[in-house]
Amino acid sequence: MVANEEGLRQIRFVLENLGIELIVAHSPGWVDSIGNGNIGTSHMDMVMLAVDERKVLLAPHLVNYGFVRELKRREVEIIEVPLEEYWDLAINGVTLAPGKVLLNEGSPSVVRALDRAGVEVIQVDFSESHKFAIAGLHCATLELVRDQPR
Repeated sequence: MVANEEGLRQIRFVLENLGIELIVAHSPGWVDSIGNGNIGTSHMDMVMLAVDERKVLLAPHLVNYGFVRELKRREVEIIEVPLEEYWDLAINGVTLAPGKVLLNEGSPSVVRALDRAGVEVIQVDFSESHKFAIAGLHCATLELVRDQPR
């Protein structure tokens, strides 16, 4: 996540020198509040979750269509999070392994869509966090460090 062009330039420099391609996805923003339907985010973990190889859970209302087109060009299967389930924070989960994810409890249509796509879903009640912040499992845990292939 970057907030301005200078931050984007710095991240691009680091990633390109590591041989990693950076794909920029623009998201809508807000002025004073995200309430009353004024949805926007500066955190990618509220926009997309890689759930398996070439499969993502995506909130398409939070990206420009060029990003959707790029995913399709790369033959990535998009599992869409419906707007009415977005605030249940199903997208803010943790991928435990390819095809196995940990999600906030709820979002029944997202869970059904993931099941149809062959992704195992483990749901946990994380509703206590909603009392003090809009935070999902990924916000609370960040990335898991795994053994690297040798």
